[in-house]
Amino acid sequence: MDPWLQPIYENMYSLYDKDKVAKCLAEDQIKIVPLSFMRGNTFLNSMVIVDEAQNVTHNQMEMIVTRIGLNSKMIVCGDKKQVDLKRKSDSGFNFLYKAADHINGLASVTLTTNHRSPIVEELIDFYTDSHKQGLIKL
Repeated sequence: MDPWLQPIYENMYSLYDKDKVAKCLAEDQIKIVPLSFMRGNTFLNSMVIVDEAQNVTHNQMEMIVTRIGLNSKMIVCGDKKQVDLKRKSDSGFNFLYKAADHINGLASVTLTTNHRSPIVEELIDFYTDSHKQGLIKL
């Protein structure tokens, strides 16, 4: 699992001291739970972050969001332009994003800048435009 966890650890270490992160992990204040082990969990008194949610299917998204327990908040992060599913329409992220217009207590936020190099946005747009023009198949 280490290759999949490294980006998570690196992001935490960029925000907090490595010893503090290790302590929080050891004391179960921070848990990293793979999607396949979510069923049956209820997150009580928690802050839950779901990352790379653009690659979560509708069924998986429904399962995740129904884990929210009392005194908990959930942040679902994703990029509609970077869906890796075979059919982009299978992404539960876009559906959840639109649901914010209809459900009290659910909000959606669109970031206008990214945390990576400014060239990333241009590259994504170029790939998207090339795909639409039939120059590449995504």
